[in-house]
Amino acid sequence: MSAPEAARAQFEYMAQGAEVPFVHIPVGQLEGWIQATEGEHLLAHREIDMAWLRMETAMTIVSRRRAGLEGDTELAPEALLDSAQDRLDKVGLQNANDPVVRSRAILASGSVGLYRSAVRSLPASAEDTEITTIDIGAAYAKQIEAAELLMRAATRRRGSVPLHDLHVQTTLLSLNAETTTTELIAMPLPSRLQEEGDVRSVDILVWDVSDARKSSGLYAARVSAGESALVAGHVVFGSNLLKNDGYPSEIGQGTLQAMIEQYHRRNMRRSHERVRHLDSVLVAHARHFMDQITCTEALSFETDPINGLSEARQWYHGISPLRNLTERDSTALEQCINPFENAYWARELSPEDIMTLAWLRVEMGNIFQRTDEPAHAEDLFTAIEERTAEQQD
Repeated sequence: MSAPEAARAQFEYMAQGAEVPFVHIPVGQLEGWIQATEGEHLLAHREIDMAWLRMETAMTIVSRRRAGLEGDTELAPEALLDSAQDRLDKVGLQNANDPVVRSRAILASGSVGLYRSAVRSLPASAEDTEITTIDIGAAYAKQIEAAELLMRAATRRRGSVPLHDLHVQTTLLSLNAETTTTELIAMPLPSRLQEEGDVRSVDILVWDVSDARKSSGLYAARVSAGESALVAGHVVFGSNLLKNDGYPSEIGQGTLQAMIEQYHRRNMRRSHERVRHLDSVLVAHARHFMDQITCTEALSFETDPINGLSEARQWYHGISPLRNLTERDSTALEQCINPFENAYWARELSPEDIMTLAWLRVEMGNIFQRTDEPAHAEDLFTAIEERTAEQQD
């Protein structure tokens, strides 16, 4: 493949944005972008995007298998993660790269091992799930390294380092600092999903290991500059949870400063003050997460089964794809499916809408453990290719 084709593939992948949920891009499309970028040297920030492409593809393949959709691909999740690791390490180790870009690369690099554990732990049905060894210590060390680099850049370049990056990294470290107690593991999500200003954007994937045998145990979360609230089915960590004013910092990032100092055992004269502050922050984050996932109300939706396609599309894409749907949500999902089904049989659905219908069927199958739903979804994925070919002709 050529450099222009590689750049086009990166652009098309990133253009999916937060509108297309995590692991909802068809594997064939992901595979095409991967092939277009193999062996090509890209700019540092694009290398990060293409590493995320490979990590998302690995998780997509596993998610489809878990849903009973084997698919037609020769891509191996483990090899994809190896490739992502190589790309991220190359960017992170290059001192000439912008420190913010390097920090993002190091942060993502540290999460490859966590994604690898998820890939190995979620290969089949929920009943067959087995948790593999998870090296949270190595991931946490990388997250500290990324945060330290970002903090140095923020100190030197006042106002030019994205505040959102600082808040995301603070939230990740806050969740992972107490993993042995809370059984929560936090890792960043692909860069394409982190669109500031988009209510559908998500920044963090939280893995509740204790919940893995009951359900996927995976939850999408976004970090907001405002107060914490449940938005569009996502867990939201607001800036009020960071409590940055509770510990001194030259640039106003007290909690991130405290976690870096605590990890390296620096500034020991403030040790007691720091421990008290961090205890309150870490407890607040864990409690906030558990409160949001346990207090979520059942989904509610009604629309015209014939003319309600637009409403159904908007409603479904407003739900976190990683929200654990249960039987209490099935009535709303059936209401959403009806206009998609009617439009499908009238041959009025676009390939994108057919893909949405397929995933709706997969989710209904997961709720009721019905074997006919994955088969129906597989037929729909095949129909996507046929409709796409028709449009090209």
